[in-house]
Amino acid sequence: MRFLKKTILILLDMIIVIVSILIFLALVYVFQTRIQHKSYSNIFGFTAFRVATGSMENTIEVGDIVITKLDTPVNLNDIIVFQENNYFITHRLITILDDKLITKGDANNSEDKAIEESQVIGKVVAIISPARFKIIMTKWRRKANEEKNSEIINSIIDSYSSCKNNFKCPG
Repeated sequence: MRFLKKTILILLDMIIVIVSILIFLALVYVFQTRIQHKSYSNIFGFTAFRVATGSMENTIEVGDIVITKLDTPVNLNDIIVFQENNYFITHRLITILDDKLITKGDANNSEDKAIEESQVIGKVVAIISPARFKIIMTKWRRKANEEKNSEIINSIIDSYSSCKNNFKCPG
């Protein structure tokens, strides 16, 4: 009983720490984007963008969140985020020509127009996919429910077989 109580307290402490960190990050984000009127936040050299189009599909889906390392050197085939007009674009770097960079979305048929290195926000280092997580969780739940239903059906059949062998059962 003591072990269980201690484990629960440790888990609660961990949850409090994680929630506190998330609240801190949210406050930093709000301060930088709303009060300082920056286009994006800079949290310890990283920022996050939500993908709005399917130009990088199969690699990055609509609604995915890309974690971007700011001000980092980029190489060929890196997925980068750059700013063009008032939009942030996430595409793959396919050519480097002197001081110009050419990108292309994985799902696009043509290259983008050349951009300046100064337009690059950073390199994508992680992709968080809420939709894929939701699909995985849905499949997991469905499988768990199927297993539960299968167990229930098997127990009913076993009970009926046991009943039939030992007693007079209806039917």
